[in-house]
Amino acid sequence: MNNVALLISIFLLISIFLLIRGVQLFLHKDIEINKFTPNYKKENVLKAINQNRVLSHTKTILIIIAGGLSTGVIVYALTGNIYLSAFLSFLGLLFPKLWHKWYLKSQDKLISMQMEKAAETMAVVLKTENNIVVALERASYDCDEPLKSKLTKTANEIRLGIPTNIAFETLAKNVDIPDMMIISIGIELQQQGMAINMASMLEQVQKNIRNREALKEELSAITAENKMAGWIVAIVPLVTLALIRQADPAFVAPLFTTTLGVSIFITCLAIMAIGLYWLLQIAEMNDL
Repeated sequence: MNNVALLISIFLLISIFLLIRGVQLFLHKDIEINKFTPNYKKENVLKAINQNRVLSHTKTILIIIAGGLSTGVIVYALTGNIYLSAFLSFLGLLFPKLWHKWYLKSQDKLISMQMEKAAETMAVVLKTENNIVVALERASYDCDEPLKSKLTKTANEIRLGIPTNIAFETLAKNVDIPDMMIISIGIELQQQGMAINMASMLEQVQKNIRNREALKEELSAITAENKMAGWIVAIVPLVTLALIRQADPAFVAPLFTTTLGVSIFITCLAIMAIGLYWLLQIAEMNDL
């Protein structure tokens, strides 16, 4: 009985911690103010706010509910313990952050691919008209969301009088891809008097993006089999355990009702999670 009370206390503490983290995520706002930005003025503070990179309250609540219900159902299918399932359903508070991280990663990948075409268009326009605003507007006309609205916003900011280097620095923060930061630095150096050929730089950025994406696709194809094998090895034992519990609950009952069984189950889960994480990190391409 003492072991059950200890287990309940641990799950209660975890639930309280997840609840606090969920509230923090719910109230989080993505606002950045950089006082060290060139030409910074107190009366004209630039706030780098990107609405597309912040989860709405409605979407956050829906993801929490879906994640909590999914976790509760999976835990109940494995253990058959309704109380444990209810406690672990609080893990749903972590799902918005995980989903948002995946969503931002996919958006950055899409923007990087769109930036290849936008850089080519901007380079052509700069060679003919030598006007960065026109180049931005033409590139935004040719590309789709999510990059389209960001380029249009940057062009409007420059037309309203915001310095070009600050507008591009804000764009680089919002887009969060290294190629946009390179363009921002090039514009900053050009405004400081250095002879920077922006058309040639944009052409080189386009080539870099094209080569990087080709390398990513090649590496992704090579590592796809290992990733799939890792997920299968991690999921099959849990599915098998759930099927055995449905067929003969008494056979797997000691795994969740005795101290030794719970210890073995938790240890196996930890080993599987560490192994899967290690395998996915090996196949991940964070430096490209």
